[in-house]
Amino acid sequence: MSCRVTSMAVPTGVEHFAEDLRCSICLELFLEPVMLECGHNYCQACISRYWAELPINGGEHVPHPTCPECRREIPEGKFTANRVLGQLARKAMESLSAHASDEDAETEQNNDEELQGDRLFCTDDGCLAWSLQLDHWGHQCLPLEEAVEHYKEILTASQASLESRVQAAKLLQEQSAQKVPEITAQRLRLEQHLSAQFIELHQWLQEKETAMKRAIQHAEELLLSELERNQRNGQEQIGMAEEQMAKIQARLEEQQDPEIFLKVSTSISLLLVTPNLFSSIM
Repeated sequence: MSCRVTSMAVPTGVEHFAEDLRCSICLELFLEPVMLECGHNYCQACISRYWAELPINGGEHVPHPTCPECRREIPEGKFTANRVLGQLARKAMESLSAHASDEDAETEQNNDEELQGDRLFCTDDGCLAWSLQLDHWGHQCLPLEEAVEHYKEILTASQASLESRVQAAKLLQEQSAQKVPEITAQRLRLEQHLSAQFIELHQWLQEKETAMKRAIQHAEELLLSELERNQRNGQEQIGMAEEQMAKIQARLEEQQDPEIFLKVSTSISLLLVTPNLFSSIM
């Protein structure tokens, strides 16, 4: 079943393009177009029907088919399918049909709007509404002009509030900028004070270090002096002991009278048991 698009309001460019794709017999867009030997194009059904309706003279002589436009004879009614022209006609038909659908939808929308009443703005839902729209019954709705003025007032108040906040922020920035040199000067004063405190601390530590080193050196000198004295005393005690040992050895080697030997040995023994002989080096 074929679909034909007749007269409708279409864009100028599409309309001019479609005029070149119409069959001169049915005045509609080509449907399965064919091209005759003369170069003219027609719908296959239109040219076939046109030739079928040609008059016959007494049934004896059948005239040759002719082109409806140039009247040139077409032997045996031969034609060739023009597929390119058919594709162009289909695309033009699709464009015209799409535009017609858009116009129908717009017309239907306009009709629906007329049935829904006046255009309003619903402040509860924050959207456009119709006065007869059931979804917004009981809501606070304003005429569009009144709603525009209402929200202009809200936006103006918001703008004034924002301007006030901006001014306050700028003032705060200026005050902060003025505090920067003060903070820098305070930091320099604290650094100088801290440096002076550390200089005093370093000086005290150096004095304390020097005093402690002197005390350590003095203690060292005392210990070394005592150690040296002990070493001298020990050396003297060793010398005395070696001398006594030499005397004892000499007595042991001598051949003396027993009484004399015992007397000398007793005196030497009393000397050896004297407790102060090595006490100074212990």
